[in-house]
Amino acid sequence: MINLFEFDNHIIDTSTFDHLLHGEIVREFEQEICEYVGAKYAASFFSASYALYAIMKSEVCKTPWIKKVIDIPSMIPPVVPNVIVDAGYGISFNDDIDWVGGSYTMTDGLVDSAQKLNRNQYAEECDPDDLLVFSMYPTKPLSSLDGGVVVSNNKKKIDDLKSLSFYGMEYAEESWSRVQKQVGFKAYMSTMQATIASRNLKTLDSKYERIDEIRNRYNTELGLNHTSRHLYRINVPDNEAAIKYFNKNGIVTGIHYKPQHENPVFSEFNDEQQQLFLHQQVTLPSRSTLSIPLNDKLTDDQVNYIIKTVKEYL
Repeated sequence: MINLFEFDNHIIDTSTFDHLLHGEIVREFEQEICEYVGAKYAASFFSASYALYAIMKSEVCKTPWIKKVIDIPSMIPPVVPNVIVDAGYGISFNDDIDWVGGSYTMTDGLVDSAQKLNRNQYAEECDPDDLLVFSMYPTKPLSSLDGGVVVSNNKKKIDDLKSLSFYGMEYAEESWSRVQKQVGFKAYMSTMQATIASRNLKTLDSKYERIDEIRNRYNTELGLNHTSRHLYRINVPDNEAAIKYFNKNGIVTGIHYKPQHENPVFSEFNDEQQQLFLHQQVTLPSRSTLSIPLNDKLTDDQVNYIIKTVKEYL
């Protein structure tokens, strides 16, 4: 079976850790991410979802936000609207379906880039006060045992997020020396998460070289112009039927994503007119979008077989 995603496996000796939870590797990994994306400061979390939640709860980070409603794509993982509602905000859904596999602006100064992490990305795409959020979820380009990182050139914002992720405290090696600044959360990135993410970051560029090669081959053979390094989506008449077909032929595929404006949990956030608009612009495309395997472990023979099978199906 050709998998949709593949994972890097590691053998890790925890006896080498200087601390099982708060090892120095966490600070080292934050610095490595800053250097890779061209930012000055980073705050790490145990998940990107909790990073977003902390940003929305931070009095320092949310001061420019005027509205209590955050506009996001409807075609999105349900964890995102879930976080927004948990943080006390309302939601409005939009019809952006092209962001999938990349990034989008959640609100002024906040970019959700959970599916995209490129060299010099912050330096090239963000303003100095912006917050850029990355995910280390196992299926993401830079993977780990989950994890999230927020980068910015605004030290005050990052320092506040670091405090919030660590019970609202200022970090100190000895627990009795830590100073409580505010009410926070237990949401820090662990030593194990940072160790795996740091190892994978060191091979990320070579991984991207292979992914780019496969994506460009897909583009040439299928007549598309995709740029994502995370997902490669094609259009089919019925993606539920297509999943069964490709699975029968030894290829794992997926749907990214079901529309959240139709999720009954979030139904209160759209009026009838908006629902009709999103039905045409999001619901119908969501029934035809299908993700095919895009990962650096694919062999040339597997890529050829995927292309052949896609062409036969279409």
